[in-house]
Amino acid sequence: MTRIGIWGFGCVGACAVHFFGKRGYQIGLMNNKPLSSDQKRLLDQYDVQFFDQNTQLDSFFKEHEVVLPSPGIDLRPYQPYLPQCTTELDILAAHFKKPIIAITGTLGKTSCTHILAQAIAHNGKRVALGGNVGIAMLDLIDQQEHLDYAVLELSSFQLEQVRYFAPDIALITNIYPNHLDRHTTLREYQQAKTNIYTNQTAEQLTLLPHAVYEQLQQADLPLPHNYVIIDAKTTSQETTLLQTITFADNAQLIAATLQTLGFTLNNKSDFSIPEHRVQPLATIKGVTFYNDSKSTLPQATLAALQRLATKQNTRNIILFLGGLDKGVDRQPLIQQIAQSKLVKMIYTFGSQAEQLAQWCTIYNQPCNATHTLEQAFKQCIAYAQKGDIVLFSPSGASFDLFNHYEHRGSVFKQLVHEYAQEQKAVA
Repeated sequence: MTRIGIWGFGCVGACAVHFFGKRGYQIGLMNNKPLSSDQKRLLDQYDVQFFDQNTQLDSFFKEHEVVLPSPGIDLRPYQPYLPQCTTELDILAAHFKKPIIAITGTLGKTSCTHILAQAIAHNGKRVALGGNVGIAMLDLIDQQEHLDYAVLELSSFQLEQVRYFAPDIALITNIYPNHLDRHTTLREYQQAKTNIYTNQTAEQLTLLPHAVYEQLQQADLPLPHNYVIIDAKTTSQETTLLQTITFADNAQLIAATLQTLGFTLNNKSDFSIPEHRVQPLATIKGVTFYNDSKSTLPQATLAALQRLATKQNTRNIILFLGGLDKGVDRQPLIQQIAQSKLVKMIYTFGSQAEQLAQWCTIYNQPCNATHTLEQAFKQCIAYAQKGDIVLFSPSGASFDLFNHYEHRGSVFKQLVHEYAQEQKAVA
């Protein structure tokens, strides 16, 4: 029997140990960190041999015919080992026999995944979320007898090395420069995203917004065998309904997918998306606070600003910017914000706060730089006036100050909650 190597011991690695262990495979696991007691117990359960990445890399690959690396591992320095490597998605392709709808893109994929799965469920079908959200992909394999569909949210890291995976319907929400600290160039990032349809047959389908279609043509990247271009100007009853909870482009893709599947959108259906996405929190002393911590790119912040400006018909927005740029230049973001005249004040925080503030100065955009979010928030509530909107939409990754964007958003929510409690106490 093939000896399987698992590289990395996060969620993917742990699920892979269970998946292959239950099937009787001989398993080795390699990690670059010491194991916790829970991890040791899991390896003992399936008699898994442990390899220390810092000293046993070569022997690990020599002793395993097939290796499953975690998607978070940058494989560029390990080119000689790539022929032995497989992916979660290729394992899923070999074992999962129910229809798969897969969604990727720079922005909007999580919202699309959640809403689409809910809409399919409202049509009486058994559906599971997987990939970056919901159920781990290898766990889906053992649950497929109880499912009609799987809806997967997929990142460029998960798609980067796929060889066989081919969803029945693929969606690309958009492609903006992102993760250039790993993919190096925009073209490499685009290629990773297009792997979502590379292996599709003529019977399978890809839905592409017109802007993505044009972008792929300009980059001279292969197009899918079978695709439909979604016109950004198309409006329907379904897209109008969906735009109350998500952006217009997302709504059009979701509506087109449901139409392709022959499903309807129930006007009475309740839909929800995960928090930290232009999430209204509270109105305190006439100032309304929004949490958009999921914004890790300039385009997300610009979309949130435009959505609020249109919704509220206001130019009194106070904006929080911060986080890490992931190799993406944020100077054009500051320039566009300044030109839009939507933002009356920017508060920057974190390790790149000073750089962001310098660009604000260049474009005559009022700004204050702080080291921490708490400092920025304190300045904000002293400045804000009745009728203002406070938008927490950092446009960068959270890892300079926080564990992840959810942690960052939760801290902001707590600051708003504490401020609300203080105002109640003095009322």
